[in-house]
Amino acid sequence: MDKLKKKEIENATTLHKTNDHKNRIEALKIFQKYKLSYWLGIYHENGYADLEINYEKALKYYQIASLNDIHNSTIKYALLLLKTHKEDKNDEFNLLITTLFEKAADKRNAEGCYHYGDILLNGKFGNESNPYNAYQYLEYAANCGYEKAQEIINNKNIYNSIKK
Repeated sequence: MDKLKKKEIENATTLHKTNDHKNRIEALKIFQKYKLSYWLGIYHENGYADLEINYEKALKYYQIASLNDIHNSTIKYALLLLKTHKEDKNDEFNLLITTLFEKAADKRNAEGCYHYGDILLNGKFGNESNPYNAYQYLEYAANCGYEKAQEIINNKNIYNSIKK
């Protein structure tokens, strides 16, 4: 990536973080210029910068970003699928959700480790419960400061259940 492009993208993310409407419009122009799928997904999901909320476009952008291993896009993609496709809980959908969270977890994404650990612990999305593997993912997320994982480890006491 050339220096100018990198500087423009850094500027766009800084503009986005100000939460100022005009700044987000400027940020969007840069995200569009460089076809930054992750950011375009965020803008379509949340209706930033005068865009209408459009979950289908957001899903498309998150999917593209996920296929390119863009940070956190796999989590965004999976969570938005869960939010928008509540009736699609068939085997294919369950496998997709599990695979997306597993992919994020395997990249050592703390939120991904939490969600994948939760799937394994509770046998969600057609998976059998596996407290031993669940603990490994939840422990990693908890050690990264992910509070929901810390709560599960502390409240469910899964460590003792896997040591038996």
